[in-house]
Amino acid sequence: MDAEALLGEFRRTAAGAVARGRGDAADSTTLAGPEEVELATWLALLAMVARDYASAVAFLEHSLYAQLEKAVGKAVTAQDFEAFWSVHEATHLYAPPYVPRAFAYHVRRTPESFPDGHVSVVKTTTTAATAQDAPVVVKMLRRELPSTRPVTVKLGGDVDYVAAASRTAHVVVSHEFRRDDQHYAHDDDDFDGASTRTELALVARARQFSSFLVLLGSMTGKDAFEASHAVVLKDRDIVVAPLLLEALPTPKAFDDAARALSPAQRQFAQAVRDAQLASSVFALMVVQLAPQVEACLDLDAGALVKEVELSRDLMELFATYQIPTDLVAYDGPADAGRAVKVDAVKGHVSAVKALIDKARADDLHKAKERAQYRTAAEAPPREQQKVMTLDDDAAYEASVEWLSDEAEVSATFSSSRRRGAKRAAAAPQQARRTVLESTTTLHASVPETMGSGTAARTAPAEAAAPTRTSGRKTPTRAAAAEDDRHTPGGRDAAEDTDDVTQLPRRLDATYRRSDADARLRPTRIVPGPTWHRTSRASILADETTAPLRADELRRETATALDLVDALTRSGAIALKAAALHVVVAATHRFDKSVVDTVVVDDVDPIAKTENASLLIAATLHDAPLEELRRKDDIASHAAVGDGKTA
Repeated sequence: MDAEALLGEFRRTAAGAVARGRGDAADSTTLAGPEEVELATWLALLAMVARDYASAVAFLEHSLYAQLEKAVGKAVTAQDFEAFWSVHEATHLYAPPYVPRAFAYHVRRTPESFPDGHVSVVKTTTTAATAQDAPVVVKMLRRELPSTRPVTVKLGGDVDYVAAASRTAHVVVSHEFRRDDQHYAHDDDDFDGASTRTELALVARARQFSSFLVLLGSMTGKDAFEASHAVVLKDRDIVVAPLLLEALPTPKAFDDAARALSPAQRQFAQAVRDAQLASSVFALMVVQLAPQVEACLDLDAGALVKEVELSRDLMELFATYQIPTDLVAYDGPADAGRAVKVDAVKGHVSAVKALIDKARADDLHKAKERAQYRTAAEAPPREQQKVMTLDDDAAYEASVEWLSDEAEVSATFSSSRRRGAKRAAAAPQQARRTVLESTTTLHASVPETMGSGTAARTAPAEAAAPTRTSGRKTPTRAAAAEDDRHTPGGRDAAEDTDDVTQLPRRLDATYRRSDADARLRPTRIVPGPTWHRTSRASILADETTAPLRADELRRETATALDLVDALTRSGAIALKAAALHVVVAATHRFDKSVVDTVVVDDVDPIAKTENASLLIAATLHDAPLEELRRKDDIASHAAVGDGKTA
């Protein structure tokens, strides 16, 4: 009744205003006639109504904001929602076998062993004004996969390595809301997710006297892992690698955009999207080095657990000097005791270290000798005899300088120097004259002799010592046939729920079929360009943190490649103690902030997030929704709601 009275009064007032306007127009001599004045009057009235309506809606929304804040006790932010959801999904949504778990793993030989290190994925959620100080370990949906088939590992070289690795598939879902000051923006190009976007990072820590290897890359097949980054951790090293999330368009957005394209353009766009989905299967592999060293050296399992010094010597020989593992491997009777095998390896290591020390001493002696001749060649004639008799610290310092500039010295010149030294021992004066005579021909003979001598010795050395790439063993035909049976092309084309490379496509199909609001987006995980390593120069030294940029990361990856190549005998033996984790990401994005979603859209974001999370979990586990939900939650929800209030 009040509404009808209000509308009646508005009609009466509007009719009176229009009548007065028409009358004034009829009596005036202006160009505007009665019809124009009537139209202008109605437009002014409509503008007034629109302003009043907007003010009324704003008043109501402000009242609802105040009521919601009063009911909750605070202004709910995206960080508050994230904290609530972390508890809610574990205690109220999922049945115990399917509860999302923190991505945090100890690197250990057996479940009872003390860990060699720790690997986790953490997240930090920032806002425009503040940042979350302490990183929080990411909770992910998780599914254990069969580990009966070996994994082919590609590290960028021409050798494919095989790993007997456990496999786990994970799905991480990030939630994004608009900032509170972006109430009515609906264009995705204007979306500013920096305030609520989740930033991930991989954190790997090694214990003292322990070491392991971390490989990052993507799955290129059901049993094929291609690593793009690798790093070796040891002795309390901490490596932090940022993981960037790149959200792709929703299936609905892609279909809407592709519908306006020509067949050729649509085919091209579909091929690009398929490639994007295929590249979104992020994977990381953790390899324990001690068990691999034992297998490579034919030692018993656990033989190096308490051999700390031997383990460090072996890692230095393999990683720094690239010593072939056959030189230090046990080669005695297979039925010998553990102590006998370890002692034999210790003897081989001592022999190789003695050889390295001798080579180092020889290099220093040669550098010292070269420095004497170089100093003599550059000195004035009167000073040459004095310079050639030097045998003190000055010659040593000059040797270091020359060693950095010159690679070799002529063998002919070195032999003449040794003959001069012998004569100097018998007759000092004659020796000095001989040396002086030798130095008179130095300026003309050294350049040609150094060049020819270096080339003459370098060429045979290069021919006799092929590069690591050409020197790697080629897998046997039996191994190659076994690898062919493990490739994706050798399996049935039917959908395989254990094939993690198909998971992004299956999720994309689920989004297209069941995500009516088009809020779920496939997301790629890409390692960031700059990592950070925290290390100690010695056991008692303070820790230092240094960035690992593109060049440093390439060197780290090359070092890891050399180490894997050595410990697998160029692919002849498999990586024993390895764990493969495959991670697929999804982004659940809301058009508005948390409170605007509740007040303006009249939508419950909790119910929407429940629906999205259950859809993803059902696809990952290939299980019905009723099996995933808690029994008490099913009783209170007959079906997954859409979050729309009555």
